[in-house]
Amino acid sequence: MAQGRYVDGDPIPTVEVPTAASIRRDGLYLKRTPLHPLQKAASLPGKALAVYIAIRHRRDVTGKPTVALSNPFLATWGVDKDSKARALRELEAAGMARVDRTPGRNARVTLLDG
Repeated sequence: MAQGRYVDGDPIPTVEVPTAASIRRDGLYLKRTPLHPLQKAASLPGKALAVYIAIRHRRDVTGKPTVALSNPFLATWGVDKDSKARALRELEAAGMARVDRTPGRNARVTLLDG
């Protein structure tokens, strides 16, 4: 409904609906994700599912198959650096990700599920 409209003297609340362009620009989406990898990650211990979703989101936003995972980025997902390390090991062991680690640098992760 348009702004400035009233019902019984009270303004009608309005909500700004994001455009497709603003959603892509701001990264406010998760592309369609096959259910199987989510189920597989959910069966892993700890924060593996949260880390998997964060990786998938970063990959969708950047359009790059390999993404860097910083600790501050994962902190927004409720994942600390130790949980991140454990989750990446679990995702690797499950065959869901390949992780390139360089001391002093962010882990670079490629999802193997497509």
